[in-house]
Amino acid sequence: MKKIMKLFVFVAAAAMTLASCQKNEISGPVTKEVHFTINAGIAETKTTITEEENKKYTPKWESGDKIGVLFALEANAKAVDFENTAGAGAVATFEGKHAFTVEEGATEVDGNLYAFYPSSAFEKEKKIYSNGEIRLDLKATQNPTSTSFDPSCDLLIAKPCYYMAEATGESVEVLVDDMYFARMMSVLRINLNSEFLSNETVKSVSFDADGVDFTGAMRFNLETGEFVGNQSTSQDLSEVKADYSEEDPIAVAGEKNSAYLVVAPVTIPSGTALTFTIETENYDIVKTINAPADMEMPAGNIAVINLTIAEENCTAKTEDTSDYSGEWLITGVKDEQVYAASAYVSGNNLKSVAISIENGQILEVDGIANCMMTLTKVADGDYAGMYTITDVNGKYLYAASSSGNQLKGATEVSVNAYWTVELQENGTYSIVASKSSNRNVMQFNGSDADNILFNCYSSASQSPVTLYPYSMVKADTTPRITVEETEYKVSADDETLEISYNTRNINGTPTVSVADATMTIVEAKAEADADAEAGGTVTVTFDANAEEVEKTATLVLSYEGAESVSVTITQAAKAAEGGESGWISTPFANLKEGDQVVIVSTKNTDTWAMSNDKGTSAAPTGVTGVTYANGKLTAEPAENIIWHVGVDGNNRIFYKDSGKDTWLYCTGTNNGVRVGTNTAKTFTFESNYLKHVGTNRYVGVYTTTPDWRCYTSINTNIQGQTFQFFVKTGESGGEEGGETPDDPVQLTMSEITCSEQTENSLTFNWTAVANATGYEVTFNNKTETVNDVTYTATGLTASTQYTISVKAVGDGTNYTTSEAKTQTGTTAAAQGGGEDGGETTGGYTLVTSLSDITTGQYVIAAKVNGTYYAMSNTYSSKISGTTVTVTDNIISESDANNYVVTITKTGDKYTIQLSGKYLSYGTSGTNFSSSSTQYSWNISEGTLGTFRISATTGSNRGLIYRASTYNQFGGYSTTNVTANGKEYFDVELFKLAN
Repeated sequence: MKKIMKLFVFVAAAAMTLASCQKNEISGPVTKEVHFTINAGIAETKTTITEEENKKYTPKWESGDKIGVLFALEANAKAVDFENTAGAGAVATFEGKHAFTVEEGATEVDGNLYAFYPSSAFEKEKKIYSNGEIRLDLKATQNPTSTSFDPSCDLLIAKPCYYMAEATGESVEVLVDDMYFARMMSVLRINLNSEFLSNETVKSVSFDADGVDFTGAMRFNLETGEFVGNQSTSQDLSEVKADYSEEDPIAVAGEKNSAYLVVAPVTIPSGTALTFTIETENYDIVKTINAPADMEMPAGNIAVINLTIAEENCTAKTEDTSDYSGEWLITGVKDEQVYAASAYVSGNNLKSVAISIENGQILEVDGIANCMMTLTKVADGDYAGMYTITDVNGKYLYAASSSGNQLKGATEVSVNAYWTVELQENGTYSIVASKSSNRNVMQFNGSDADNILFNCYSSASQSPVTLYPYSMVKADTTPRITVEETEYKVSADDETLEISYNTRNINGTPTVSVADATMTIVEAKAEADADAEAGGTVTVTFDANAEEVEKTATLVLSYEGAESVSVTITQAAKAAEGGESGWISTPFANLKEGDQVVIVSTKNTDTWAMSNDKGTSAAPTGVTGVTYANGKLTAEPAENIIWHVGVDGNNRIFYKDSGKDTWLYCTGTNNGVRVGTNTAKTFTFESNYLKHVGTNRYVGVYTTTPDWRCYTSINTNIQGQTFQFFVKTGESGGEEGGETPDDPVQLTMSEITCSEQTENSLTFNWTAVANATGYEVTFNNKTETVNDVTYTATGLTASTQYTISVKAVGDGTNYTTSEAKTQTGTTAAAQGGGEDGGETTGGYTLVTSLSDITTGQYVIAAKVNGTYYAMSNTYSSKISGTTVTVTDNIISESDANNYVVTITKTGDKYTIQLSGKYLSYGTSGTNFSSSSTQYSWNISEGTLGTFRISATTGSNRGLIYRASTYNQFGGYSTTNVTANGKEYFDVELFKLAN
């Protein structure tokens, strides 16, 4: 950005015409006012662009344009505005006056004058720098027309001109001919093209080149005509935006489809991420590309980018029907204390008042009446749909400065007093001023305990704000019905299902009706829960599925005055007669070298397999018609959807065939899934999605086409999909499926479950493993081989810890023995007195104090909206969370069976042991690891009475539960966990009673 541009390649001639005036002797210093007339012109200066047949641009001056003129390059010098008195054209005549102090005996004044355009861009406070430089500010948000760029952004510098004027007589006039200006900045022309958006007009165009400064404070040397560079700043100046009026719009295609932006004369390096953000009447458009080569933004000339917009770059707008007009408190939270912003008094911020809220009502406290803010939605005009915010004194809140964190109030509304207001998913609000290019996001600053304030910042660098209805608003009396889940899956053999629901402002139970059912629903009835404050259970009875097709039903819960709620039930198909195929669903982590696999994505009732036959020319097809039941494909798959697995550490490679000549990979574009020989060929499984390691892109099915595509996030194009990997059992790598591989295949052992538990015995079960000759069982260091898929240990004592490991034994020739599956737990507690033996005592009790966390057996859980989700004790990179019953802060031993882990305290550190190994965390990312050696964790107090288990390596990572659609424990950033968060949660600990 510090590139020096010398733009003066011409010589400015100044001819002085002196008015005829009588010479008189001057007695003492006097002030003489000199009238200047400056004629300026050269075809390469000024702002209106006309594209002629020879593709040259003819700019022109406009009547009333003002230049700034300096008569000295001194720190205290002030610029004088000279105005163009001629009409529009390639030349201009500027007139202005300047007063000189003439010393006694002087007969003339002379010197150099320095001119620049526009005069409004000169930073008046800074004046002149000591080295003869000035600063002209280039705006980041510009207002171009449909045929030109913003004239206030066209920074021009003139060659210094020498002037001389007689200092005698009553009037003095000076004529300066042929002052030439040079354009110091570059013009970027973005041509928009799209068949999909041929009728759309544009509201704004934004261009961002990552890491390249385009706007801000520009430094120029007036003596040499050099562009020195940007002034050092902490602000991000990589984005420049064009706003268009309704009277003079541009289009996305056809005529007037070019956006003109004024930028600094810089070079955009090859490979730089270029992001284009465009808003039209009906679409929000985002397209990111990488610069294919170094891109010059030439001073005084126009650089052109041709941008083609595809349908996948566009998101259709939904009509904003929200209206936050009314009386509110603007609040923030610090250490669980709520603060409300008070009316503006003075200074650069809003002070706060600590308030209390109980049962949705604001309690009376001193100063609360001064905190009411009135939001008013603007009905029409340039700011339609935005809001003004006034305090109790009628002052309009506005973002006051682009260089400070200022939030003020004024009696008159200004451009910075219009705000966008949007409710965020976490319950906070985004309140952003419209026109201030920097530091316009309203935030709560609770960092200073003695001075808690509300300010505006350039981004969410402090804490977000929340709108809270003022205490006088009416309570919500609308009847409402909500359900915990809207989609349920049942097996072909299930015949009942219970669905929990909650109610508000309803005195009774909802009516349940059945719609669009292919399942046979016998009865669906809602019953209130006597132990719940509001809500109950819908019990659904249905016939088992006797057909080899999946079935569904939609239940509708309704109540007079309430919005109906729909719940979808999906019933699995009956297994195909004569047995299922030999392709079984297998976790990603269990895919082995040489496995043959079918990759399947499912959304709702639609299923797509990934084809292997498109090569480098197109994305793999989403092959339909692939069905499965009971974890197996129901038919043998076609050759064009079979992949061959390679293993690279924890990652996997998917080859088209066993020859490993070509493989699956991703490029850096949204539809860039291909089959070829690209070097970046490994994949991982993250956030329940296939993810390419080389480009960090998530892979899923673009269902409209359908084909397989990749994106930098799990966006709306691929959201809501479930992945399964169906592996051909008993074979690995054979071309015809019946050949014996050169190397034996390692068997894969299924999970162990404890089906019966008493204080003296335990019974374990697992799923049969194809081609196993038996199962090697190790229970508390005693090993034996069994042929069945069940094992019972007897002669045990109550409340004793146990460890069981099971391996599937191979024949040693075609199949080798599997890795062990391990489970740890504790036998049941002894039963107490009473004629019937009494109830089982013990259980896992909620820990409420950090000092109570000592070495022992625990269940790790997270509490979300009153429901506990326990962490499985089976290791994976993300560990699933399952609902568990908690009664009087206790989890029974039988309910805790699959969730028990061992926590060992050593000094002030802790280890967590599960699946026979220690849970650990790497230095980055969100995946857990496991280790045979001890890995230490920190345990401290978390949010709202929970505990925070944080990694001892890495940055701000912890054992965090992620709710929403994830329902899993992972190594997420602890900064995601907030007191009012709805997705990330610290954990609760339940300890085995002594």
